[in-house]
Amino acid sequence: MGLPRSGTTLLEQMLDCHPAVTGIGEWEGVRLLSDAAIASGHWPENSLSTPQSLLQAWQSSYLTEAEFLRGSNAIWSLDKSLDSWQWLPLLSITVPGAALISIFRDSRDMAISMLLGNFHPTTFGWTGSLDSIYRDVSTHRRLLPAAVASFGMPSLTVKYEHLVEHPHEVMERCSQLLGISFDPATLAPEANQRTVLTLSHEQVRRPINRDSIGRWKHYEWIFDDRWTDLAASHIA
Repeated sequence: MGLPRSGTTLLEQMLDCHPAVTGIGEWEGVRLLSDAAIASGHWPENSLSTPQSLLQAWQSSYLTEAEFLRGSNAIWSLDKSLDSWQWLPLLSITVPGAALISIFRDSRDMAISMLLGNFHPTTFGWTGSLDSIYRDVSTHRRLLPAAVASFGMPSLTVKYEHLVEHPHEVMERCSQLLGISFDPATLAPEANQRTVLTLSHEQVRRPINRDSIGRWKHYEWIFDDRWTDLAASHIA
């Protein structure tokens, strides 16, 4: 449960090193699930009247593909779809056995990384403007914790800066959430040979490092007080 450039690829790469976990990337499962829900006419206005048979069909469609991508050895599929945080109400009733890992990063570092990135102009067109990035980041920060608490799904919150500075601690917490034992292999994501198709593909080939922390300071002049307040809440 993270925004673009928040550290989702690194976290996935680390957990994918665990034999019980398979990172299945940014596949279209959540988007197909949400499209089906909207097309049914039941979502979101009449969600409580959605027939059980329809919910089960959506669940089966999602899980069939997720389990296929996972393969035979692992027991967890790690879906890092960047749309998933917007669909927690739907996910809570279609895949109630899911565990949620929310990752947050200094909003200014995320904003700079988004602006310098090459995102799809339609799907992620909002990443091309500092104002629209602020709108979406602040919305994400406000809604996600409340939504996770409301639906009562097993969850864990990770701060990106803490992940790179104390990876052992974070991986132990993730392992506890998933009910699996900690594996030291998760601390060496650069050794992972899986294909990475996100903008972080080159970064995750290097050992865990702090190089991207504080990058925003090179562009400090573009951030006004609202960003300072948003960053202060993250640091706190």
